[in-house]
Amino acid sequence: MQKVYNERGFDDEIIKCGRCGWEGSGYDVNIIDLYGLSKVKEVHCPSCDSYLGGVQNADSKIADRNERLFNSNDPFGNQFG
Repeated sequence: MQKVYNERGFDDEIIKCGRCGWEGSGYDVNIIDLYGLSKVKEVHCPSCDSYLGGVQNADSKIADRNERLFNSNDPFGNQFG
């Protein structure tokens, strides 16, 4: 199971990659944020691009709203519909 990190203090968190052995701080990893559409940003190893876990967005109210819009069945309430 992958770890979910808290966004506050993440830059100082020590992270290890089980695949290639890379070790460094949260500041050094690759973060993938899907334009704020998800509650969790993906954390990837900067060396081998393995998925290492996720970072919980600090402003979850905005993420909750965006997730509802993205997953909506209403074509008029969904910017992707």
